[in-house]
Amino acid sequence: MKDRFKFRIYCKSENKMMIFNNPTLIDGDILQGGLLFKNYDHKIKNVHEVKPEDLILMQCTGRKDERGELIYEKDIVRTWKFSTGRTQLSVVVWNEARCGFRLYDIDKYLRDIHCSPQSMVNVTTIEILGNVYENPELLKGEK
Repeated sequence: MKDRFKFRIYCKSENKMMIFNNPTLIDGDILQGGLLFKNYDHKIKNVHEVKPEDLILMQCTGRKDERGELIYEKDIVRTWKFSTGRTQLSVVVWNEARCGFRLYDIDKYLRDIHCSPQSMVNVTTIEILGNVYENPELLKGEK
């Protein structure tokens, strides 16, 4: 469960995902309300200044897919349930009411219908296909 508290950040202005080993968020007068992200690995590797509204923060679910990749919020996944033998494309979303990550059918996700999401616990196999920001074509059923 140590992975549960990892984060990744999508930067809209650069159209790319940024993953930091140990993110440090500094909001100071020098940056005039911006955020400074530093990636520390015994030395500074990357310093990137962006505006807060340019960033989308996503948390790790703490679970890995069948290839061993960590699953994050807003990942688009293909799931398979042993009990039904069905596969489904879903989006991983934090559900406030259930205090946990849930899988939303892509059609319901696009129409902003957040009723009866599927628990990640009941899924036998999960495969990450992409995420809603870098792979929006997957929301249309393309791959």
